Amino acid sequence: MSNTNPRYAAYAKAHGKSPREMMHFDKKRFPGGIMAGFIVWSNARWDEFAKEIKVPRDIASLYGNEFDKWLKGA
Repeated sequence: MSNTNPRYAAYAKAHGKSPREMMHFDKKRFPGGIMAGFIVWSNARWDEFAKEIKVPRDIASLYGNEFDKWLKGA
């Protein structure tokens, strides 16, 4: 998936899968909401990031570029 969202690619990588494999895996796990696993995982990463940069979670969302860099290293 060459046009895969980098955050979704990080989610897949964290689970040892390619984005395509992750999509098929989650389709079986969450048949009524294929993106549920990604959303839960992503929110947990935002919480971790906010703690690390010592800002409230809602403020952390203003640091999207930094989050993406952090996510690549996480």
